[in-house]
Amino acid sequence: MGQYCTNILVPEAILQILLWRNGDRSSTAICSVDEEQRLHQIGLVLVQQSSDWIGDLLRQRDVLGGRGRFKVDKGGNERLKPTSTGDGGTRSRPKLR
Repeated sequence: MGQYCTNILVPEAILQILLWRNGDRSSTAICSVDEEQRLHQIGLVLVQQSSDWIGDLLRQRDVLGGRGRFKVDKGGNERLKPTSTGDGGTRSRPKLR
């Protein structure tokens, strides 16, 4: 079941989200076969255009939430800042005593 979710459901969900976000899909109703195929092709193009959709979502969340969680590394790439725990470690990797 995990492989089906990873290989089939997640990519299709991404296509559908991009179609909604782009305004190509406006209803949850299933369209005709031809219309669904047309939307699927548009979704494939949108996926190729938006290759960094996770980063886009995180940046949008941070902008809306007013959080500055990104830092730019030497290569010009944005990375999440580690969240400090106050004792020298981070939340995911606390400092061992």
